[in-house]
Amino acid sequence: MLVKQTLIQPLLPGMIDSHFHALSLREKGLDPVELLARCFQEGFRAALDVAVDTDDFEERRALLAPFTGVFLTAGISPFRAGSPEIGGRLQRLEAQLASPRVLAVGEIGIDRHWNYGTPEGQRELFTAQVEMAAAAGLPIVVHNRAADGELLGLLSERRPPRGGIMHCFSSDYPAALQFIERGFLISFAGNVTYKGSEPIQEAARRIPGDSLLVETDSPYLAPLPHRGRPCDPSLVSQTYAFVAQLRGITIEELVERVWVNFSRLFCLG
Repeated sequence: MLVKQTLIQPLLPGMIDSHFHALSLREKGLDPVELLARCFQEGFRAALDVAVDTDDFEERRALLAPFTGVFLTAGISPFRAGSPEIGGRLQRLEAQLASPRVLAVGEIGIDRHWNYGTPEGQRELFTAQVEMAAAAGLPIVVHNRAADGELLGLLSERRPPRGGIMHCFSSDYPAALQFIERGFLISFAGNVTYKGSEPIQEAARRIPGDSLLVETDSPYLAPLPHRGRPCDPSLVSQTYAFVAQLRGITIEELVERVWVNFSRLFCLG
């Protein structure tokens, strides 16, 4: 299915960004507080600031405290699998999961493109955090790069009771269905709009509506027509527009569907 998108889609009331990185926005020279303030002024409903390590948790919490609609995760990404003192990081994570602002453990996962640390180290770090999520009664946010089979196996052995999100989905429709069977929502970022992303687009078009989320992963993966510039949460509107066109529904229908899915997963009422 050919989808062309060149127009700029404004934010609409009710949109959410299910995955962004506030401190990484600042590292790119963007002001996350200013950006979020503008998004919420234009009707943003919620956003999820996602961790990659435990060291900056208090900084993130303080920075985002003014926004009641911004929630946090806490977790250690596979990027840190080779870091020293993983045991100490996991201890800090356990304490951070008690914060009422924390809705999930993540991002955690397996990355076989860059192979951070060792394969065994990545698996052990992932499994330890899945078990912590189960103990805390929280869903997980999963980073998956070139590791469909491995993650599907691990999630079959240790299925998180609260499920979670396959973030920035970059696999295909059959893989999406297998993750959905294990209790996961599938979240699409700006890369779904790129040329050559037909397998991702097929997944976005065909998965059940109650399994769908939209995100930016900002400051990364700006959607077309913004590719090549730092992404920010406001650009989630472009991905909403693209996915709605893929599915043959209105943007307003997709906005409501995504909110229902997000609020159900995180018990937001």
